[in-house]
Formats: sequence, structure tokens, C-alpha cells
Amino acid sequence: MNICIVAPNYPFKESMEYVFVKKLVDEWARKGHHCVVVCEYSLSSYYRKRVPFRPRYYKEDVGDAQIVEVYHPRFLSSRIRIGKISLDDWIAEKVVTIQIRKLNLRFDFIYSHFFAPSFKVYRYARKNNIPLFVATGESGLASLFNKGLPFPSFKREEYKEFISGVISVSSKNMNEAIEQGLIEKSKCQIFPNGTDQTCFKRLSKNVCREELNIPEDLFVVSCVGTICNRKGQDRILEAIRGIKRRTIKILFLGQESKAEQVNIEGDEVLFKGTVNNKDLPKYLCASDIFCLPTLAEGCCNAIIEAMSCGLPIVSSDLPFNYDVLDNQNSILVNPLDVEGIRNAILRLYEHPELRLEFSRVSLERSRSLSIEKRADSIMNFIKQRMKK
Repeated sequence: MNICIVAPNYPFKESMEYVFVKKLVDEWARKGHHCVVVCEYSLSSYYRKRVPFRPRYYKEDVGDAQIVEVYHPRFLSSRIRIGKISLDDWIAEKVVTIQIRKLNLRFDFIYSHFFAPSFKVYRYARKNNIPLFVATGESGLASLFNKGLPFPSFKREEYKEFISGVISVSSKNMNEAIEQGLIEKSKCQIFPNGTDQTCFKRLSKNVCREELNIPEDLFVVSCVGTICNRKGQDRILEAIRGIKRRTIKILFLGQESKAEQVNIEGDEVLFKGTVNNKDLPKYLCASDIFCLPTLAEGCCNAIIEAMSCGLPIVSSDLPFNYDVLDNQNSILVNPLDVEGIRNAILRLYEHPELRLEFSRVSLERSRSLSIEKRADSIMNFIKQRMKK
């Protein structure tokens, strides 16, 4: 199949932004599908040093003698609004659709990662009768139309009728999309995020700790995600400080948010910063538990990756977690309750038999959450929807 993928961002070289999109696209390409990614690129944001460099076009070798083609059509962004319409959105729609037309390919379907990029290709897909599928995994959809309509003539009912199908990462996202009037339930199916289990798998804790120079007698908590208030790294650190056990340490794996400063310095922190994605399993497997008291997610890839490495989980008692976490492999807490986070960490610290059982269930459950199985399942869903 010829597939056009549109997304808000796409990883390039060492960048990990939207790596979950790349993993799915790579799997499709390895199965013989021709995948073309189109993602607009703001030169204004580049010159303001808000985004890293992206070439206009490049090919990626994804193995099995297959490639993915990536296009970054460029434009100058601004914050100008004309009525309720953003000039940036209007220009982005133009540069994306012009790029797709230039490719001179008849795409079998267009796959939009998140709803916002789908608005940029909706009119083009409708005019050319190309099936349009949307993947919803946003942390929240309620604010989607806060800036106004994608374009003056946009009507949700017409959009909802045209969309061929929606791939949702969680029940929470599916229900939000239905409530926002963006999709009918009959066109939606839930596919929790998957991970590359050739990479994210259980490794020897002792070997990983030796390579990372982490003492064997420490109890290590890991947290993966952008360092910001939403992810809750500062709440984890406060929780650990309240336990007052010098043997409990934390690994903060992720880049610092450009929008906000979160203070997570201290003796309790073994490491803070980004690591290459291929090295991430080593840090996870050197840990005793994984903790992420996040306030909002679609379906968190970091949690799926931690499960695949066999870690017990402490995370948020919120709907976005309910498809993959329960009391058999996790302790779910109020993400704003520092004492609740502290008690969960302390409970796992004091009960190794509970850690062992949670680890077993995490590993068992993660077997159905591989990126390969997810790519196959989503493609089967798309083919079934295209027949209707």
C-alpha cells in the first residue's frame, strides 16, 4: 500500500520527539508498505531556536531493504489571526497539501497522528476521495478548538461522517473524541501503544548496574518523560525525600521542558537528562520500580516500555492508565498527592515479594503490547474499514 503519514513532528537523528510515530511507520515499511511522512516545518521556530534543524527531504533505511521517505515542507509561522482562524494553520494546510500533490502518488489512505494534523489534509482527502484515518493519543482534546475552527467552512458533522476510522490508544481518548463530536463509536477501535520488544526487554539488573556504575545496594526508582509539572518529577523527588532512606535513589530520564523550569536537584538524584533510546532499556532494567505521577496522557509509551522491562509501576489513578495498569502490576495514586506517591514507593521498597509479582504481571501483560503486533492490528483494522 501507498501510505501518507502526517504528524505534528517526526524524529530526526538523535531526536526522540514523536519516536512512537516513527516506530509504527517503520513497522509498516518493513512489511512492504510504501510510507511517506509529511510534516510541516516552521522556519520561524527554527530561527528562534525553538526547534532543531530538519532537512526538506530524506530517506531512512528501516531494515529488510525498506525505506521511509520524509518530507518537511517549510513555511514562516506567525501568531496572526484572521477572525477565529489562525494564519499559521491556514499556511500549514497549504504547504502540506501542496507537498502531497507534488509527490504525484495515489495514496491508498492518509494516516494522521492526532486530530490537529488531520484538519490540514481533510479537505484534500475529501476532494480526492482518499480514506482518512486518525490516531488519537492526545493528553487532552477539550482544548482542540480553543483557537477557533481549522478553516471557516469546517463542520464537525461533515468531518465525522467523512473520517474512515479512528485508532485510539485508550478508552479515555476514544470517549473524549466521541464527546467532542469528532467520531462515531462504530468507527473507532482501541489499540494501546506498543513498544519494540527486541529493544525493551528484561536484562540482568546486575550487569546493567555495573555498566552504569550504580551500586547494587541501592533501591532505584526510574522516571521517563519530559521534565515538567505535568509528568511530576518534582513530586517524586519530594516523596522520596520524605522517606529519608539514603538507599533510595531516582533516575530522571528525559529532556527539560522549554516552557517551564522544574527543580529536581539533590543527592537523591542519580542521573538527570536525556539518553539515547537504544540505551534506555539499560537504565530501566537497572531500576527496581518505575514511577510516573503524570496528570494527563493518551496512553503513556514510557509505562509500556517499563512494563516490557519487567518493572512494577507507580502511576496515576486516572482513566488513561486503566487499559494497561491495575492492582496486579501497579499502585495507582492521586498524581498530586505526594504522600500517596511516597507510600506507594515505600510499600514496594519494603515488600520485595510484591515487586516480584508486579514484575511478573508487567512482563506477561506486555507481551501483547509489541509494536509489531500493534502495527499488524492497526493495518487489519484500516483494511476492514476501507472495505465498508
